[in-house]
Amino acid sequence: PHISAMLRELSTLARQPETAAEAKKRLELARKRIPPDQMARRLVQDNWRPASDQDWLLLSSLGANSMPLFDRLLADQNPAVKLRAIAALSQLADAQPKARLEAFKRLCSLALSEKAGAKVREAAAQALLALKGPATPAERKLLTSRGEAAVPLLGRLVASPDPNTRSYAIACLAAIAKANPKLIAPVADQLLAVALEEKDEKPRDDALRSLAELGWPRDTAELAKAVEREHGTWDVVKHLAARTNAAPRLVGMLTTLAAAGKPSRAFAVLANIAQDAKAGKARAAAIAGLERLAREAAPATQIKALDQLVAIAGKDEALRKKISGFLACLLYTSDAADELDGVDLGGRRII
Repeated sequence: PHISAMLRELSTLARQPETAAEAKKRLELARKRIPPDQMARRLVQDNWRPASDQDWLLLSSLGANSMPLFDRLLADQNPAVKLRAIAALSQLADAQPKARLEAFKRLCSLALSEKAGAKVREAAAQALLALKGPATPAERKLLTSRGEAAVPLLGRLVASPDPNTRSYAIACLAAIAKANPKLIAPVADQLLAVALEEKDEKPRDDALRSLAELGWPRDTAELAKAVEREHGTWDVVKHLAARTNAAPRLVGMLTTLAAAGKPSRAFAVLANIAQDAKAGKARAAAIAGLERLAREAAPATQIKALDQLVAIAGKDEALRKKISGFLACLLYTSDAADELDGVDLGGRRII
């Protein structure tokens, strides 16, 4: 009876014109007089529905105890009620850490639900962005457990203005792709975009590390697609090779693409890495790749590889000696096809 009387009093107050500050004071008084769990149970039993701003304020003040009420409102057939409930749930999660995970679960379910409607899904996704989640291990585990269905939502979170949110979303994407190899390609595309466009160091490094953990690129076809797509891919390949043990594999695939001449940009990527004095293992592997091209590739590619090696050699005596050997080999192989007994140099045939 005491609770019923208190609720009647609150309903009367909600219909009176008053300021938000005054409403908060009265609701706080109500909370002191009635424990939140008792109030929530009574509101559920009475099939209570918020009808004013003060009602929504009361709902949010109940903390985790209000989740059964939110469940009822989020299942309402009226989209306007759902949208208002999403806003209130987001405010609750932001204000009361103990209720955050439960609120996060419900927002994720709405954002991923095909039955929820476009506006409701968008509102839930925006609420998650506002919460800067998944900020805790429990939230990341929750999103990761949704598997493939969570990939589009995580793609939205990867584009969040908050760098920490981007890093959290990257970790979830990588975990989902590891659990389902079929998702490596689409997830790698998202991570590659982050690595190419990200200005903050931490999310960019997280994306590069995740790409390396996923074994990207898995083959020359995947690398060729990436090289063709973005002019900055060589930076990604260079960083991957320099920061992981993938240098021989990555540069080896680049060398294979450069030898084939497809895509044409592959040679430029290889040369760019070879010219970068800070690329470490990647640079050494790229120089070895150019040496391989100078020995084995088609004549036009051999000449381009030699040009790059000459530019790189500088005072490196060992590399200069190798280049001399390649030049001698080129002189013989390019002119021997005429089946004559000498080589034409500047109009004179040398025996």
